[in-house]
Amino acid sequence: MTYIIEDFFTPEQCDTALDIINSLETDWKKCHHTSMYILGNSLFRKFNINNESITYGTYFDDNIYFFECADLLKEKLKTQFKEVKYTKKFSRPGFQLIKRNEEQRPSVWHYDNMITCFPYELEFKDYSNDFSNYFDEYYIFTLMLSDEVGSFDYYPETESTFGKDIYEASTITPICKQHVNLVGDDCLNLNCNLKDYKTLYYDKGSLLVQNNRVLHRVGNRDINGNNTIRATLQTYGVVKNEILYLFW
Repeated sequence: MTYIIEDFFTPEQCDTALDIINSLETDWKKCHHTSMYILGNSLFRKFNINNESITYGTYFDDNIYFFECADLLKEKLKTQFKEVKYTKKFSRPGFQLIKRNEEQRPSVWHYDNMITCFPYELEFKDYSNDFSNYFDEYYIFTLMLSDEVGSFDYYPETESTFGKDIYEASTITPICKQHVNLVGDDCLNLNCNLKDYKTLYYDKGSLLVQNNRVLHRVGNRDINGNNTIRATLQTYGVVKNEILYLFW
């Protein structure tokens, strides 16, 4: 299920986060996969995968970002979960930044398979190497900080399991494999049955919650040509034994 909790942050709390983002512009790093910018230590920018293994680059060396608004998010999530903690080994929540007047690549159809790539055995000693069956629940949280309304496009009919790991997750592409990593809506599959996507809209201070795996993208309308930043606070979450663990 994908849903929105409105007014999760106040406008003032969002503005405080935006001030931090702007003050640290020299620390923004462009993601070569999507051309969006990252502020913080995102595994997505650091990992590499091949047929045999995942390497993590400088991910564990660069775990130096501790944002107050991440702590605020953690505290507010305690109204939704019995207990909320940060993981000990992985990075804390960070920021995803999209320049609305740049290229369309941030608006790419994808599954959030990244959540299966973390070496969970470092955090959970009894980890079974079976992501979908080990954790009781999993989440992707996106908090909108910017003034303009954001959007989230998705195909509900593609809801599916992550499988046991990134290798299995990459093979699970319901309905249309060619839609994965597609920028735009012109699918090369002439028999594609993904026709009408749904869109959720969420404004400043609202929290977008994904607790399922579904084909989605940053709304195409969010890359609208104006000279502003689409800024969100991002974190993954997994639930084990009624505790929500946050990491990025």
